[in-house]
Amino acid sequence: MPIFLCYDPKKRSTPWTQIKYQSMVNEFVKQRIKHFSISSVEELEENLKAHPDETSSIVFFPGSESERKYLFDRYKKFNIHRIVFSHNDVDAAACNFSYVMSDFYGDMELAISHLREKGCKRISLFCPNLGSYHDRMRVDTYKSFVGDSALIFPTTDKVYPALESLLKCKERIDAIICINDFVAFCLMLVLNALDKNWHEKLLILSFSNSNLSGVCYPSLSSISLNYKDGGREIATIHKALVKNNRMAYMRIVMKSQLFARETTEKEKPSGMVFSSYPAYDYEALKTIVAPQLKCMALEKLLENSDSTDLAIMHQLCLGSTIDKIALNLSYSRETVKYRIGKLRKILKFPTTAELSEWLRIWIDPNKLEKMI
Repeated sequence: MPIFLCYDPKKRSTPWTQIKYQSMVNEFVKQRIKHFSISSVEELEENLKAHPDETSSIVFFPGSESERKYLFDRYKKFNIHRIVFSHNDVDAAACNFSYVMSDFYGDMELAISHLREKGCKRISLFCPNLGSYHDRMRVDTYKSFVGDSALIFPTTDKVYPALESLLKCKERIDAIICINDFVAFCLMLVLNALDKNWHEKLLILSFSNSNLSGVCYPSLSSISLNYKDGGREIATIHKALVKNNRMAYMRIVMKSQLFARETTEKEKPSGMVFSSYPAYDYEALKTIVAPQLKCMALEKLLENSDSTDLAIMHQLCLGSTIDKIALNLSYSRETVKYRIGKLRKILKFPTTAELSEWLRIWIDPNKLEKMI
């Protein structure tokens, strides 16, 4: 009963996709399920020839609805169960495949309820890409909860159009729900430039619950999409389908969890009227947001680092030199230098000083220390 993961690592750079992939591999190993990663029709064909009498499944985890349709068309000649691990299709009546997906309605209900409990009345939605099926679903669920008070700052691809619209807004906003953590990080950089005390006036919450959301300052309240547990649900579907030939499809919607942190600590925030602050043009916003560009690389680094890498990053956040890090952690200077060189390469910094400076923008050393 083999299961095939349609995965091309060269095209899969987002943290979410890697988490999905790793969660499945870990679960398949744990349950002793035969699994193969394939990135082409030819690879799948060869593997199926090697297992001619076994019922198989193929898992797609696309980043968009259009990608899902492209993959379905590409592999349509194979008579195997199709399972989608994503959040782009939710109309069960129109779906002829199995899926594991996020709970769009439950996610937004968690977000809105938490912010209303804090006394927020004017809650906006920031940076949905209206060209994305996923983001349009977020918009629809947001509107279903806030009704006529909906205030949306959409974008097309980059974050700047949403930022420019927000900065021109003349209405008082108590809270902002960001479409994901990495958009929230952009917003937080702009807020720091506008008003250092913004977190006393405005609450921010987002979706993803990245590692970085827990170690930045102020730490970001975020809703986990539960991808790390998705591998178990994919295995559940695969085993159910191959054991019961009367079953056509199976759908699982995963329950999410709210991680309330410092950006939603304030009770009854006074709100912010963004148009009352100094205006920033496109070029100025690019400069402010520039430190965010490496955040996805940092997130992958936090996800995959061992305790030694994390300890060295912690020391760099404190401003320690290579010699001091070696002394404090009881490592040789060569070991520390090698590890820092690896960090610099991943995050693309030419010098250790630049790496340290950038890490201090994003990471609260006290919070990182708790991860070690």
